[in-house]
Amino acid sequence: MEFNNIPTNIVSRILDQLVEFCGTPDKTLEVRRSLLMARLVCRKWNMLAARRLYHTIKLVPRQSISEDEDEFKSWNKILDNAAARSAAQRVIIRSCPDNLSRDKIGDLEVWDDWKKGKYPGFTSAISRIVELLKIAALELHFSEACHGRDLESWEDEGEPIEARLNTLKAIFQAIQDRAAQGNAECSKIRSLTICNLQNVPHHDFVSSSLFKDVAKDIERLHLLVVEEYNEHGPDCDVFVQERLEYERHLQNDILPHFAENLTALSLFFREPWGAMPGHFDGGGLVFPRLKTLNLGNFVIKDNSHFDWVLSQKSLETLRMDSCYILSYIRTDTEHTAKWNLKTKDWQRLPNGSYGFLAEDDDIFSYDGTWEAVFDRIHERLPDLRDLRVDENKYNLNFLQRSQLSTLLLPSRYIAFDIGILPSPWIETSIEDGEMEFGDNNPNTDDMKEDNGKAGDDDENFILNRAAETRNGDTRAFNELLEACRARNSACSSSRCGNLGAKS
Repeated sequence: MEFNNIPTNIVSRILDQLVEFCGTPDKTLEVRRSLLMARLVCRKWNMLAARRLYHTIKLVPRQSISEDEDEFKSWNKILDNAAARSAAQRVIIRSCPDNLSRDKIGDLEVWDDWKKGKYPGFTSAISRIVELLKIAALELHFSEACHGRDLESWEDEGEPIEARLNTLKAIFQAIQDRAAQGNAECSKIRSLTICNLQNVPHHDFVSSSLFKDVAKDIERLHLLVVEEYNEHGPDCDVFVQERLEYERHLQNDILPHFAENLTALSLFFREPWGAMPGHFDGGGLVFPRLKTLNLGNFVIKDNSHFDWVLSQKSLETLRMDSCYILSYIRTDTEHTAKWNLKTKDWQRLPNGSYGFLAEDDDIFSYDGTWEAVFDRIHERLPDLRDLRVDENKYNLNFLQRSQLSTLLLPSRYIAFDIGILPSPWIETSIEDGEMEFGDNNPNTDDMKEDNGKAGDDDENFILNRAAETRNGDTRAFNELLEACRARNSACSSSRCGNLGAKS
């Protein structure tokens, strides 16, 4: 067979393998070079390579901002190319350069305008999304560096709240304008991914007709929420108002606008979330079409805390990345009240337990187990066929959710100590599950004296919920996995179709 006579489907598979082989994040440039070379082979290869070369296009501000140059030249050049506009199916937008230092950003006047939300070059570039008729997915990446409303004095190297909001508004406006063109060839944007969405409520924007109009068409929503961080005063981070308010805002104000049509939902936070200081229990949330749910860093804190997940009866895929059950808690009386902590399933411990002696210490334990969680998933999610449970302490699998493994790790329990810096969340050993909480000694000083153990070495006390619950957790985990496998086999035998909208 002559080279030019290779069937189109074979050539297409070859190019797919080329992209897959080079498709790691650090090989993007290599992929582009390979596809550019493939376009030179012949007309057929040019057409097929162009589809892959421009399948995903990126809008990325240059590191140096200057009024005298077009920092979006590469983006505008791509969109001036008819082949690129026709091939593009996904857009990735980065909201700012990687390095936000004043000495790296360039023109200070432009920098100051950008911090105030005035960035006409960027918003103009975003507006050109209307020219991309075939895109179905949009991915927005904010900077991980951010600061709350009360920490503005340290904001020099953080992406400002106002700039983030204006970027969101510009993107939502472009999506709305694109849909309003009335072009029958224009596909709807069904997938929205936002990385490093700051945990600041924007009530006016979320309640606007613009937000609602865009949200109603989204079927796959993926959110990675970032918390403000003040390196000059990390002891205050857990007490900022945003951490108390945002999860309630997410539950009550944001997600209901998307709920009706969602088939896939990802909720990831950089810090453990759901339990405290903010609270998320999913109350009132119903996703009638939801097939896939991905959770990252979610903390289960009481017996009914996971019920919102178990209520989504249509679920076929559940992935839990670095999710935990809260076992030991130390707060203080002020914040127990301020955070409105629901302690009905917790056991209050006497003052002095685990070495906590302050008069206002509130010390609790919670005896919840993964055995109970897995058993309830088994019983209440009858269509679940794909369960993933894993942990990566240093990098959540937010953008590679399908790569999550299925492992019952010793680090599946967690503790909270309001006095620990920089984070009050105390993760357990991923090797053996050993925990650290105060001095690890559950006895008070009086109990030690009564037992004749005063002065004992506290290192003799080992906390390890994973070891205590190993048998039950393992039994429930294995039975749930076996049930998922059986459902998959039954589905394959009956040819019931694919597993729905995974993402």
